[in-house]
Amino acid sequence: MSKSIKVSAVAVFIVLGGLYWWLTKPIKIEQNLDGVYYQLGGSGSSATERIKVNLSGTAYRNLKGFTKYVGTVDVSNLVLPKAAGTWELQPIQLDLEGSGHISYFAFHNGKMDIFHYGELYTNRAMTQWTITVYEQSPTDAISRGWTSKDGFMVSAPASTREEALNISNELMGDAMFGKLR
Repeated sequence: MSKSIKVSAVAVFIVLGGLYWWLTKPIKIEQNLDGVYYQLGGSGSSATERIKVNLSGTAYRNLKGFTKYVGTVDVSNLVLPKAAGTWELQPIQLDLEGSGHISYFAFHNGKMDIFHYGELYTNRAMTQWTITVYEQSPTDAISRGWTSKDGFMVSAPASTREEALNISNELMGDAMFGKLR
């Protein structure tokens, strides 16, 4: 093999290795955002509250685009139910659309409690966030759910319900069969 072919092959491997590293390198997330907690349902919905959303963790990507977020998601109005153990946020597996479940586990004496807070949606740069907040079912003590008709949302960064709603519609896009109101 000639020297120029060897040099070219090494250069290609270096470029491919650098590209692989750049596409899959962990991304440190440290964000303290102003957000809005609000209820869907059009202009008649008056449930709107300014909140803080703090994210501290690391996002991991693979070549397929799947992302895992490991860290904390602190929403200022989030109240976790009482548990015998300490609640721990589980790693959030984000799909190709940027959505994943927010679940907390608590372990105590070999038993596990689970609290599902909601579904998180984010953009590729992880600079905008929206969460569908699950509510307790009035007929079942265990079930929690959400509806696009009158469900609760958290969106950040936003300072008004309109900004928050725009973020939700943009991030949730194809997951909904129409615009949220």
